[in-house]
Amino acid sequence: RQPYQGQAMVMPEVVRGHNVLFAAPTASGKTEAAVAPLYQRHITFRRGNLSTVYVAPTKALVNDLYERLVAYLVTRQPGAVARYTGDRHELRTASGVFCLLATPEALDSLQLRRPEMLAGVRSVVVDEIHLLHGQPRGQQLRHVIARIGKAAAPPGSPRDGFQVVGMTATLDDMAGVAETWLGKGA
Repeated sequence: RQPYQGQAMVMPEVVRGHNVLFAAPTASGKTEAAVAPLYQRHITFRRGNLSTVYVAPTKALVNDLYERLVAYLVTRQPGAVARYTGDRHELRTASGVFCLLATPEALDSLQLRRPEMLAGVRSVVVDEIHLLHGQPRGQQLRHVIARIGKAAAPPGSPRDGFQVVGMTATLDDMAGVAETWLGKGA
């Protein structure tokens, strides 16, 4: 099928490795607009270890996303998706994993306790960014993302930089949120 209009605008930017803030209505394909091009980058750059962390603000959303992504990716790459929340610690090894779904607090814990698991991360997706922006949880998550980016192993290609993709269904200050989460000029 053809991507929706919003997906068609965002996907090329993500596949090029750009930081992106994507606002679109609920159930409009934001997850696919981020995950499909990030998976393409994972394959293109021949990443053998965990390369994408997808952060959702609740365990319920992590579990929902897990079921959707496993159904999509398991036929392409068994073991491609893992969860890491307060009650699910499914990341046993970074080898062979494409995407880790985590809550902000669980990701913080993982980064502090087992930073080597995140050494190959090249992208972080922040879903429902409007729930985190301007909140202590959001400030904490931005610091975690910065630590992950600084500790990441050097890329094998200069085109394989560290990127952040933010997604929201509702946001008033797109420019301010983009600058805060993605950096100046994003």
